[in-house]
Amino acid sequence: MQSKGRLISSDDREYEFLRACLASKLFRQFTLPDPPRELDWDRLYGLLKVHRLAEHFYVLGKSQRDQWPDSFRNHLRLDRYGLMIYGDQCLGRIRTLLSALTEAGISVIVLKGWALIQSIYEGDFSQRFCEDMDILIHPKDVDVAENILQSLGYQGQKEIRTGYIRRYRNARAYFDPGQIGTVANYFSVGLHWGLFYIPAYDPRQIDVNDLFARAHNLEIADVPVHELSPEDHIVYSCAHLALHHYSDKALFRYYELGSVVASEGSPFDWDRVIESARLWHEIIPVRNILDKTDCIFKGIIPANVLKTLSKLRPIRREIWVNAWINKTGNRPVYEHFLMWLALPAGKKFFAMLEDIFPGPDYMQRGYGYAPGGVWPLLYFRRFARVFGYLLKKDVV
Repeated sequence: MQSKGRLISSDDREYEFLRACLASKLFRQFTLPDPPRELDWDRLYGLLKVHRLAEHFYVLGKSQRDQWPDSFRNHLRLDRYGLMIYGDQCLGRIRTLLSALTEAGISVIVLKGWALIQSIYEGDFSQRFCEDMDILIHPKDVDVAENILQSLGYQGQKEIRTGYIRRYRNARAYFDPGQIGTVANYFSVGLHWGLFYIPAYDPRQIDVNDLFARAHNLEIADVPVHELSPEDHIVYSCAHLALHHYSDKALFRYYELGSVVASEGSPFDWDRVIESARLWHEIIPVRNILDKTDCIFKGIIPANVLKTLSKLRPIRREIWVNAWINKTGNRPVYEHFLMWLALPAGKKFFAMLEDIFPGPDYMQRGYGYAPGGVWPLLYFRRFARVFGYLLKKDVV
């Protein structure tokens, strides 16, 4: 498989078999292929784990299970059962939270994983791992929603200063510290009042009211909520994948994009996708991610759409935001610089001050006891760590 966005070599038998199996769900003209005679089952299982598709493949390949080696089949079955138990535990928390929000009159759009579980995976949470649930609400409802989360025992992520996230971000993670297990396995809630971290919520760029007006009805855990329209979901997912996951190559992400495009129902409005990419200043992510998706599942994206996107000219701000992310990658220090640049002019200076000089609680929590109990002295320790990181030196 050749392209400028090449993800895999064409002579990779296991990958090509996996890709063909997934394509059988996306294209009516394709059927589930038989496993090649010399397939390396151990390597296939490794690919399924890397691409986060093991549990789904167990269901997708149901008709072929008698052709699978026992060890391969057992690994997939155990993976799915484990996810089934985890998802069932999450579902109770989700039902409680969504019920409380809707009873308070708060409209909710469920984003990403838990919405896709209902549409792509037919409500079967044992096929798709979700470490959290992301929900979008109207900005006017944030205070009430946060009070509800706190009343249910959730705690918001720590802030540099009180109110920092509301001033400069558009989402906050909430955790339930009463959960049993390691922190890595905690189920959390991402409360959003805007789609992207970069830029911070700006109704002039992406109006949440418009998202709700186009949203579709959805039911999760027997609670009526909403999901983004397919067109909004495509633009959001492309931008999220590029801006926040640094164009992660995990195959499940492109498979889910293709599944949304290929789902039966009303005709897909590609003009809406193109227009939203332009208005949201997400031309580069949408163009690149859809190109990769079509590279993997050839023909899933209409050629005229890719051609139109290739001709759109992004604004200068979008160009340098994407260039910065491609250059710096997943490095929190550089993300702060980008946030400062992306914020509206009236907020830049104050955000920089708060990031450079966090409050006493944050400093003592992150940098330990201050000499003589004088906590401002901890700033010297903070600056040493930051400069050491930027210079790629090990600073204690």
